[in-house]
Amino acid sequence: MSKKNQSLFELGRKLDDSIDGLSKRDLALHLEGLCYSMEEGDYTKRLNSDEISERKSRLADVSIQISKLEQEKKDLMDEMKGRVDPVKKDLKELIEVIKSKSVSKSGRLFLFDDTEKGMMYKFDETGVCVDQRPLTPEERQQKLRAEMKLRRAE
Repeated sequence: MSKKNQSLFELGRKLDDSIDGLSKRDLALHLEGLCYSMEEGDYTKRLNSDEISERKSRLADVSIQISKLEQEKKDLMDEMKGRVDPVKKDLKELIEVIKSKSVSKSGRLFLFDDTEKGMMYKFDETGVCVDQRPLTPEERQQKLRAEMKLRRAE
């Protein structure tokens, strides 16, 4: 390339060696005195290999930090899930109880039959009728057999 086509300036290179060793303030005054004009604006600065290495090192540190934080977040979410799930279960049960206007219980039931109506009634331990159903064919037969035994005994 001929010297005629060569530029005085090149991307990524210093203005000239005369700026080496100048303080930040002196460098700014020197550049201000030599330049065509000044303006404020955004620009892209190329990084040298040391700056790239430093960024790569920071990238590794940040990646490790994010990994640790993500694990901590997962652990906290698992802990919260363990605390929220029982409350959600309780909520679901309460909603079902309110919707059905009844609650499921376990305990001793006392069955009373009404052969005239063909029904069996269930009473809980407090003496309250909690359920009713038709007599099964077997229950009807047992009642008839008992009545026949009573009549024979008389």
